[in-house]
Amino acid sequence: MHRLEVGGLFFPNQTKIQEGAYLEYTESGPMLLLAVGNPSAKEVEAARQGPLRFALYETDVLLWFLYHIEGFGSWSDCPFSIRLYDGQGKRFDWSEEIVEGTGLALSIVLVDAHTGIVKTLRLVALPTVFSREFRAAILRQLERPFSAEAYYRHIDQTYRMYSTDALVQRAQFRS
Repeated sequence: MHRLEVGGLFFPNQTKIQEGAYLEYTESGPMLLLAVGNPSAKEVEAARQGPLRFALYETDVLLWFLYHIEGFGSWSDCPFSIRLYDGQGKRFDWSEEIVEGTGLALSIVLVDAHTGIVKTLRLVALPTVFSREFRAAILRQLERPFSAEAYYRHIDQTYRMYSTDALVQRAQFRS
């Protein structure tokens, strides 16, 4: 098992990562991976402790996880489908409902895309209502048929039609 730590490589033996933001789902919950080439000290500090806002925009094919980290730029987006994990041997337990006062733990990992080195790790407790909405959207995804081809086509179509700010405006839920 690979151990994530500030100053270590995000992927063992991999020193470059495609720049971008990725929402992954791990055994410990959702993880927002921010791969930035040569992140500034200001960006590292913002990712480490800047105020956060989140939004969800759901379509029939996928979920857009939208986030804003103050000091890290404007709103950003990550398309997401739990169905991308089908066939990868990963199983998640969705049986427990999220009770009042609890929520999902979101790991935020900032990685220098040019070196693969982790610059900061942050664990954020997502609000109860937001966590419930996120879980409900994932459960809906599991009920629908899925095609990876349709998923990626939908991402391309959405990017041609809407900016990230427009997706935030269309979001069904914000926190």
